[in-house]
Amino acid sequence: MKRFSLIEVAVLLNVLALSCGTSPDDAAVVVLPDARDTSSTNGSNDTGDEPEVISIPDTGTPGPGADTAVVPPVDTLETDVAPDSADPDVAEPAGCDVAPYPTDCACAQSSDCEDGYCLLTSAGKRCAEPCIESCPVGYACQNVAGAGADLALFCVERDIYLCMPCTKDQDCQTIGFSGLDRCVSRGEEGSFCGIACDAQNPCPLGYACETVTSVSGIDVAQCVPEDDTCECAPLHTTLSAATECAKTNLYGTCGGKRYCSAGGLTACDATTPLAELCNGKDENCNEVIDDIPQTTCAVPSEFGQCLGKVVCLGGQELCQGTPAAKDICDGQDNDCDGTVDETYPDIDSDGSADCIDADDDEDGLADEVDNCPTAANPAQDNHDTDIQGDACDNDDDGDGVLDATDCAPLSPYVYPFAKEVCDGLDNDCDGATDEKSCDDGKPCTDDVCDPVQGCLTTFNDAPCNDLNPCTIKDACNSGTCQGDFLACNDQNPCTDDSCDPLSGCKNTPNLLPCSDGSFCSVGDSCAGGVCLPGTAVVCDDGNACTQDQCDSASGCKTAPLGGTCDDGNACTSADVCVGGSCIGEFGSCGDGNPCTNDGCDPKTGCTNGPTDGGACSDNNSCTENDQCVNGECVGEEPSEGACQCQVDADCASQEDGNLCNGTLRCDTTSVPYECVLDPKTVVICEIPVGLHPACVTSQCSLSTGLCGTTVAPSGGACSDGNACTTADACNAGACVGVPTVCNDGTPCTLDSCTAASGCTYTPVSGTPVCNDGNACTVGDVCTAGKCTGPTAAPCNDLNACTADVCYPDVGCTHVATSTSCNDGSACTNFDQCVDKSCIGTPVVCTDGDPCNGLETCSPASGCQPGSSPDCDDGIDCTDDRCDDAEGCLHVPNSELCDDGEPCTVDTCVKVVGCTAVAGNDTVACDDGDGCTPTDACLSGTCVGSGTCADLGKLCAGGECVMLDNAPAPNVRFQSFGGVMKSNVVRLRVSGTPATGGKVGSGFTAILGGAPWVLPVWK
Repeated sequence: MKRFSLIEVAVLLNVLALSCGTSPDDAAVVVLPDARDTSSTNGSNDTGDEPEVISIPDTGTPGPGADTAVVPPVDTLETDVAPDSADPDVAEPAGCDVAPYPTDCACAQSSDCEDGYCLLTSAGKRCAEPCIESCPVGYACQNVAGAGADLALFCVERDIYLCMPCTKDQDCQTIGFSGLDRCVSRGEEGSFCGIACDAQNPCPLGYACETVTSVSGIDVAQCVPEDDTCECAPLHTTLSAATECAKTNLYGTCGGKRYCSAGGLTACDATTPLAELCNGKDENCNEVIDDIPQTTCAVPSEFGQCLGKVVCLGGQELCQGTPAAKDICDGQDNDCDGTVDETYPDIDSDGSADCIDADDDEDGLADEVDNCPTAANPAQDNHDTDIQGDACDNDDDGDGVLDATDCAPLSPYVYPFAKEVCDGLDNDCDGATDEKSCDDGKPCTDDVCDPVQGCLTTFNDAPCNDLNPCTIKDACNSGTCQGDFLACNDQNPCTDDSCDPLSGCKNTPNLLPCSDGSFCSVGDSCAGGVCLPGTAVVCDDGNACTQDQCDSASGCKTAPLGGTCDDGNACTSADVCVGGSCIGEFGSCGDGNPCTNDGCDPKTGCTNGPTDGGACSDNNSCTENDQCVNGECVGEEPSEGACQCQVDADCASQEDGNLCNGTLRCDTTSVPYECVLDPKTVVICEIPVGLHPACVTSQCSLSTGLCGTTVAPSGGACSDGNACTTADACNAGACVGVPTVCNDGTPCTLDSCTAASGCTYTPVSGTPVCNDGNACTVGDVCTAGKCTGPTAAPCNDLNACTADVCYPDVGCTHVATSTSCNDGSACTNFDQCVDKSCIGTPVVCTDGDPCNGLETCSPASGCQPGSSPDCDDGIDCTDDRCDDAEGCLHVPNSELCDDGEPCTVDTCVKVVGCTAVAGNDTVACDDGDGCTPTDACLSGTCVGSGTCADLGKLCAGGECVMLDNAPAPNVRFQSFGGVMKSNVVRLRVSGTPATGGKVGSGFTAILGGAPWVLPVWK
């Protein structure tokens, strides 16, 4: 069969395209000469004697069932999925030693092939054979798109992927047959590639055409092995083809893989499903860890035993359920004893506890509409109009305080512990009125209650706290708390100082220039809030005989050194350092030439000036009469024939014209002088530095004596001798390799490469930070090249209501439990875990003793008695006390009501206090007038009767007295000035004025408006 170039095929395709009609009857007919016998794909044989007649249909895509497939679907070359070289066991055809290669030769890329196409076959990548319609057995003529825009017909091997392990339909697509071949599942054994088939496209030997379902769910006819067994072809092994498989039993299904290896198709590596255990593993492969079978278990508690279920948490089987609780009246069997609410009262004995009975008091009214459901109250009397009827209401005013303990049972605004408001009432019964009722909670105001005007507020200047960490010296000003702004200067030049109203002072690191305080650095700058040294100061005094160093406190310092040096004098040698100075020894400048004057210049060194005249010897046996001439010893020409040459130029006539094999020089080492080859002039062409012998050649030109370099084409093989590169190839004369990236993916090795040995991975320990991939460890650190976590992750959240579990791939997990717990508060009981929190039922603190006041609960110690009620009713004549049963009692005590008036009857009345009523008529009394000697009570008033005269006495100063002219022996007189007013005798008793009464010893009665002298009686 004749081979066609890409251009010929393209022209042919264009002709065919132009000749297309609208039906198969209009197909173009092209006659092409046949160059060789080939078994066609339809089973016919060409003799080569007649031209082929090819019918090209106008439309349609070739495939199974098509009669003619001259224009198959366009596909692209496969260049990335096959190995670069052919199977070494396959003998190469002739002509496969020099590129471009003919058909069937191993190739790496399409440019390697004569026909420009390198396709994948079962023997590896091979140069494809062009075709029109027929190809060798097992191949099909298909339209293939190359790297450019050209299309070409080539023979494509049909079944290279047949029976290859696969996971998806795309794994089985052969070039030129895209979309026809499918990945067919064979259950737990895995999935394998088939190829499309029908009556016109039968299957290879050993395969049957069956309708199967591909892994993508499409029913399609495919070739499958008749013995249900697929073996790995060499190409499949090269491609490391693999498929997914599974193992199934009564416990479940576990997935795995099978792949083509050197030993054939491997067995399925899936694990065998096992019964699920509580161990943090998924034994039955259902992607759920520890889903153990559900079983019941006992949940004991102090109140009884309930049934729970066994659960697995953190690799341990735990009994999870609601424990038995103290029986409460809720229609439930709380303590799991088989009975409901058995300890609760049933007032009407109807079998239902009162808590769930519709009419507990049997008064004909359902509890839900009965204002007294526990006491019969058929009339529904309710004088305070609250929700509780009178039959069971012990709070008449509805203020929430029992009448027995309410200091004002008829006022809803006054009761113990009420909130004090500015209303002129003692709302909280503490004996004080309106105290703190106007406190607005602001420290900068003084609040006062005026029952008429209400709360009055004035500003103050007291100290306060404005809750701003950026201020100090806070004080009240015009009703607000104000402070002075705080300076946040930390005296650090490497921080920018500011203040955050939420968090206070902030000192943010900056990048400004700074000084680290050392004389040994310049250009210091801030980083991380500290001043870091800049460029180190170079201490160099230019003296090789001193050691220069820097002292951070003082700067550069020098110290003498020993050793060799250079004193800068060209006339000295063996210079050495002594005491910080360079000292050398003077030497001789004699050059051994008798024709020079020898001397020394300190700048340039030895001087040897030429001289003329004087005998010398030029050491040339071919000369005579030697003399100094301009610094050289020159002899006269020797006698004829004594030497072949005198100087190198004398040898020029003997050169052979080859400038590469060296030139002749005059050898004057012995007589006679002769022309000899100067080995130093032989041209040796070396490879230029940086170029590689395998990539260049270097030769000498005979005519010029110059070396010429020829660079080999780029891409040729070479070796740069460096184990740290790969894919070495010639490039512009140099051998260039791709640098090897030495990275083993672990931070616990030091990755490096040496040209001699290649990549090395040195284990390291300690400092490198790493991650061992286990979320259940912390403090991961490298140890001998491996990342290990030495410490278990602290998963304990200190929460009794969670089960703390750690999974290596997730880390700490805190699973909510529903067990009993202790919330640490004595104010709750029956504590139970709910949604990771310990929640208890609040304790109701009441001991029934009204004298304990309003009880409170302390989380630390439980119920606490309240403050004893203030039983003082403000009535002075009642005996106030608290009774354990009745609360505050106020017992009237009339003995405390004596008003000192004999003409009244004094009585203590509850709430009112002491009362005095007229009484005790005829009872003797004193009306306060000493001149009425007979006094008696009448209608509550002391009434006097009679006169002093009835007694034979004189009424003087409110007294009935008798006056004598002569003083008695026991009478003394005193003089005292006084004023007489209204005929009343005014007496002074211990300095206290009094009206009336009896004159006593030591006192003076003052009568009239002038001094009186009166007797004083004892």
